[in-house]
Amino acid sequence: MRLATRFALACAGTVTLLVFLAGLGFLRLSRDDVMGELDAQLRAQATRVRPQAVRVLNRPGPPQRPENGFNVPGGIAVYGNGGWMTIGEHPPVDRLPAKKTGPQNVVGGGHRWRAVAVNVPSADGRGGRLWVFAPAGEPQRQLDRLRVRVALVTGLAMAVSSLVGWLVGRAATRPLRRLQGRLAALSGRPAMRVGGGSGLPEIDEVAAVVDSTLDRYDGQVALTNQALQAARSFAATAAHELRTPLAGIGTNLEVLQRHTDIDPAERVEVLTDLLAEHRRAVGLLAMLRILAQGELVTPEQFERIDLAELLDGAVDAARRRHAGATITLSGPATLPVTGWPDGLRCVVDNLLDNAAVHGAGPDGTATVAVTLTRDATLTVADGGPGVPADLGRAVFQRFTKAPGSPGSGLGLTLVAQQVSLHGGTIEIGPPPGGRFTVRLHPHSLHSPM
Repeated sequence: MRLATRFALACAGTVTLLVFLAGLGFLRLSRDDVMGELDAQLRAQATRVRPQAVRVLNRPGPPQRPENGFNVPGGIAVYGNGGWMTIGEHPPVDRLPAKKTGPQNVVGGGHRWRAVAVNVPSADGRGGRLWVFAPAGEPQRQLDRLRVRVALVTGLAMAVSSLVGWLVGRAATRPLRRLQGRLAALSGRPAMRVGGGSGLPEIDEVAAVVDSTLDRYDGQVALTNQALQAARSFAATAAHELRTPLAGIGTNLEVLQRHTDIDPAERVEVLTDLLAEHRRAVGLLAMLRILAQGELVTPEQFERIDLAELLDGAVDAARRRHAGATITLSGPATLPVTGWPDGLRCVVDNLLDNAAVHGAGPDGTATVAVTLTRDATLTVADGGPGVPADLGRAVFQRFTKAPGSPGSGLGLTLVAQQVSLHGGTIEIGPPPGGRFTVRLHPHSLHSPM
């Protein structure tokens, strides 16, 4: 059932009930007024003729009608001294109550009467009774006419209130119908929103909630699509890049399988190649995993960390990985920033590995200088040949590296991704010597991105 119909029914029911109750109250008051006025007239008549009734009953024997007196519009009945006296129109005397006094209804002979009874002394000492009557038909007809009018007014009120309730319900639900139309128009159009401007705060609040829900839904859809694209990219890249190390591993395994009597020196060489290819494959998978993970990082994963402490730990680990490299670190003892800890550690580790590997001289040693300033600027410099001019910023693209250069070509890609994720920038210094300068966004020094 539509809201407008419910509103009409509610209005009709409420108004009809109120009118009906008011009509009942009005009928009750009208009845009391009409009958009260009639009773007052009868009491006045009884008071006026009572002295005459006393004189009649004080005579011995049954009451006799006097020649004059008892001039009243209605009827009179007097009982006393063992007999009755009646004047005018009256109900059968056997219908009169014996002891009840005051105003009362009497029915007899097919008619309804209103009567007032008063006690009167009699000659026999038993006491008598005086009744004054008036036909109750006309007051009853007045009340019946009032009942008909109340019923007509109640029916009219029901019809009018139903119509008014339906019209008001239609007007009240018009903004809801407009909202429904706008919601229906959103089907298949993710970029559209309901918007406000209905003129009713309640409807605008509902529209705002719907828009907020759609924003969250579209955000989740975008994240899902992004995750799906990252998974597809990861699978395609991994399949392409793992082909070479897996092929090398397969070749070396076939050599070991076919030549069981291989020379021990050659066997060691083959196993060394196997281990190197295995490490290359594992390292490639690890970098691809971090690259895919970085595409799905949300601001909720950012937290307050000490960049100086993170950098100190990364330098210690790099010194253990690259025993032939001399790595120095200078900067503040502490520097709180907001960021993704894994992402920032990935930036530092890859810059240090890049400097230790590509900055090594013919003797296999490298000198790496790491500098951190209080404005969250990180510089990693080495004494190697640096980035060739023909490569430039292309080194930040996937699997881009100088000919003959070791590595997977993903390290600097990861660095660029994480720096961008943190709202920072990365610059390459001119050769000779490799020099990378990372500047984090100023907001990272104060609050989450």
